[in-house]
Amino acid sequence: MALRISSVLIVVMVVVASSVSHAADIIRFATAIIPPYQYQNSDGDLKGVALPIVECAMKGLGQDYSVSVLPWLRAQRNVQLGESDAFFVASNNADRNSYATMSEPLFSGKRSWYFRPGYHIETDSDEFKKTAIVGTVFGTNMHAWLKGSFSQVIAKDSLSELISLLTAKRLDALLTTDLMYSHTMKKLNLPEDKFSRSLSQTKPLGVYFGHHFIEKNASFLARFNQTLVDCRTLQ
Repeated sequence: MALRISSVLIVVMVVVASSVSHAADIIRFATAIIPPYQYQNSDGDLKGVALPIVECAMKGLGQDYSVSVLPWLRAQRNVQLGESDAFFVASNNADRNSYATMSEPLFSGKRSWYFRPGYHIETDSDEFKKTAIVGTVFGTNMHAWLKGSFSQVIAKDSLSELISLLTAKRLDALLTTDLMYSHTMKKLNLPEDKFSRSLSQTKPLGVYFGHHFIEKNASFLARFNQTLVDCRTLQ
């Protein structure tokens, strides 16, 4: 069943599951357009590498669910407010942990720095944090970390915009996941080795379930995590 995105970037899909015990009538997921995890294809359908894993897990649980596509900060806020039950995909941070609990990983989430041509610096130096113009995708955990650690941060809604800034030397360094970078460079028909790379860290990516949901469905997260053992092979 294809997911179609409306003109206001909100879509709801309900999957009719098998007749087994459900944690809730419909589990309400929220997500955002962050290629290649979730993106809109030329036919307007919602695709991405995260969706088959989530779909596999929910099918394994026999659980009905819906998916809403929203701006990323709104998707997270909806879970905090109890308007959605979970959001994906996301890495761990203290703010999210205050109102939600992260599942076992869907992806490894390797993050790397990519540098403008001719730029060389030690990424753990104070000079880098104080003088470099760095960028990442708006609203991500990477964005939150950069804002708290670097003096000059540029955030954009798409990685393509940031690649353009890096090419034009309006950014010194770009922080993104390796999977996002590889996908975007292929989309732009650019060689992946166009920019030099330095591994930053690995932050696993998973699904965050709101505390309000877990309190009402105490066993669900453990069962969801168990289904991921087989479903992660879809990566």
